[in-house]
Amino acid sequence: MTTDDRSTVRRALYGRRDGRLRATWRVLISFAVFLASLVGASTLLGRVPFPDLLLNAGTTLAVFVAVAVLLFVGTRVVERRSLAGYGLSFDGRWWRDAAGGVLVGFLFQGLVTALLFAFGSARLVGTLSPGVGNGPVTVAVAFAATVLALLAVALWEELLFRGILIQNTLEGLTARGVARRTAVVVALVGSALVFGLPHATSAAEGASVGFAVFQAVVAGLYFGLAYLLTDSLAFPIGLHLSTNLWVASVFGQPDSAFPALLRLERDLQADPEGVVVVLVPALVLVGLVVGWVRLTRDELSVAASLSHPPGRAPDETAAD
Repeated sequence: MTTDDRSTVRRALYGRRDGRLRATWRVLISFAVFLASLVGASTLLGRVPFPDLLLNAGTTLAVFVAVAVLLFVGTRVVERRSLAGYGLSFDGRWWRDAAGGVLVGFLFQGLVTALLFAFGSARLVGTLSPGVGNGPVTVAVAFAATVLALLAVALWEELLFRGILIQNTLEGLTARGVARRTAVVVALVGSALVFGLPHATSAAEGASVGFAVFQAVVAGLYFGLAYLLTDSLAFPIGLHLSTNLWVASVFGQPDSAFPALLRLERDLQADPEGVVVVLVPALVLVGLVVGWVRLTRDELSVAASLSHPPGRAPDETAAD
């Protein structure tokens, strides 16, 4: 390989000023590292005979292992940013944001459920359902396993689709001279589409494929907005966890192994009623997110740190 060839390859892989991999490669490598680690950990843990009471224990542990590997590789090789740079600072504000996300998520899902009953799209089919448990202790263990499983989902999805995809998209676009406001919109909408479209293969019980995709894309928008306005994954993770926990263990799915206070049979379609069920609570949720940011921050804006490389001032944008 000639010097010119090596120079061409380097320009294709690395930015011109900071020596980091370009944003596109950082995203692709991060997703690949996570998926490879998840498959490897799942294969090994799949041989462990976990009790049925520890719901999804193998998958949950595999996700936590994959996240740990991703963060280890990312902070040292791919991203060269700290955990705080990923939105995982774990300080006092972080935990307050996480608690705020949980509270807002429950309020949001309560409104969704109320609309489902109002439209006749939901029917109560069970109460105080223990799932795989058969007594207070076993139900408590199963519920704890449920929370951990849903936390694992919230953690990896928010880390990849918000902390990595949105941030790197912002960095890459602003480095190419795209106006910051435009870059924010493109990053937010693009990440929501990437997050939402795969849900066509995993529609929940009682939901049509069209509804599942529409709801997931909208969810990607409000998760992303919460991330952008707080410059942290705490609020999105808390919001994600509580919304999933509501559907799993507050108004749970029929015949689910998760313990649930109530069981709800849902009929969710991509029709006008389905649009209202998604959009009206989402608008209320956006208002709650904005209110939380105004309550806990001095200003309502997208942090400048999200669009420039780690360790550099906002006006020192590196080429990506």
